[in-house]
Amino acid sequence: MTDIYQARWNGCDLMLQLICPHCHAPLSNVDRQWSCPAGHSYDQARQGYLNLLLVQFKNSKQPGDTPQMLACRQAFLDAGHYQPVSDAINQLFAETSPHNAARHGLW
Repeated sequence: MTDIYQARWNGCDLMLQLICPHCHAPLSNVDRQWSCPAGHSYDQARQGYLNLLLVQFKNSKQPGDTPQMLACRQAFLDAGHYQPVSDAINQLFAETSPHNAARHGLW
């Protein structure tokens, strides 16, 4: 089973699919475990995000965020510091046709 996310953008229905960063095969999930047919697997964090950074590029013996890092990130987001960036990106997508976005590699 392949997980495909349906979204609506600028009046068009989109089908978005996650792919494995290692082999580019489709990812599917069971609970919070994502994997491809080749057996590469990725765990979804409790916070909901999925880190697809390959281990050889993490540059750390203990990759991942500490509870303190997670709390600081959440406090930063809750304070609204990122909201202007998010609003600007959303506005750009709203103003861009799906055809042009695909042509420019935006999705």
